[in-house]
Amino acid sequence: MEKEKEQTGKDILWINYTKAISMILVYLVHSQLYYGYMMDNLNIFIHPFYVNSFFFVSGYLLFRKQLSSNGDTGKLFRNIFFRLVIPTVLFSLIEFLPAHVLRGREYNMQDLFIKTIGGCTYWFTSALVIAELLIAVMLLSRVRNIWFYVLFCSICFISGLSLIYLYPSPDVTMSFPWQYRQGLLSIILLVLGGLYWRYEINIVRYLNFRNLLALVFLYIGTLWFWPGSFHVLISMQDINIPGVAISLTGTLILIELCKYLPTLPILSYIGRNTIGIYFMSGALPTVVGMAMNLMMHDKSLVGLIFVFLISITTAVCATYFLNRFLPWVFDLRQIKTNRGIIRHKETANHVSHV
Repeated sequence: MEKEKEQTGKDILWINYTKAISMILVYLVHSQLYYGYMMDNLNIFIHPFYVNSFFFVSGYLLFRKQLSSNGDTGKLFRNIFFRLVIPTVLFSLIEFLPAHVLRGREYNMQDLFIKTIGGCTYWFTSALVIAELLIAVMLLSRVRNIWFYVLFCSICFISGLSLIYLYPSPDVTMSFPWQYRQGLLSIILLVLGGLYWRYEINIVRYLNFRNLLALVFLYIGTLWFWPGSFHVLISMQDINIPGVAISLTGTLILIELCKYLPTLPILSYIGRNTIGIYFMSGALPTVVGMAMNLMMHDKSLVGLIFVFLISITTAVCATYFLNRFLPWVFDLRQIKTNRGIIRHKETANHVSHV
């Protein structure tokens, strides 16, 4: 079996698989949180990479595109706006009222503004917006040396750590607007993804199966014996340098293992549609978890499995429906594209009838 396989077009299988597995784990962790049945002995091995791998892969793709000969920074700015900013605001508007009602929270116009226009509902996409915007601004310099961006992103990361140290607060308003603190923290993972792209051939050559297996044992052993030393949760503004190192290790292991997987259409689909599935990763486990608690008063592993499976299955089906009938919710430019397709079909039908 070839270690790395590519699909036709722009998709790379290991990227889709990495994103898909990470998204599945996001639903597993969220199902635990909202159902109320925690598996901490498992989570210590999941937390370092289940979200951080998304930042890593995003950086890989960003630098792979932008530092190549045909990199288009203007297109990057447009993609950030249409594929991240607008969908984040749109889905946060849809979720705002139901989320407050389900959780019994009071709300006002200030909350609405902070949670929607202010980008403080979906921390991941908001942080990604900030991180990618900062990198995009630096890309305007036209510098193609990856180490220039490593230096810049390291400064941003240290600035984020300093903010947390000087002004510690879990309050969401402290990251207003657009979860900028998490954006400063996550930017280091994006540039590490860029480094992986730049030196991918050498890294892959070193990470043969034997070395990869040794790295897996090192990863498991390190987290088992010293779990408190690694802070990896960017969402909670709780990350340190050892946490970045262990997150990088876990992400590399996941990526290299994904390269050994055969063609799996369902993983490819999930990996290509992670943004849409992510937007439902809070609401669905919450609703399904509440329903399961009403039906089964004693929390159990079986109940957790049901919450997880129902949530992830519903999310995938809903994302398929949205992509099929309302694709513009993920990119407003699709409205123009779809209209163009409709006009083209109408013209073709008219010509054929003539």
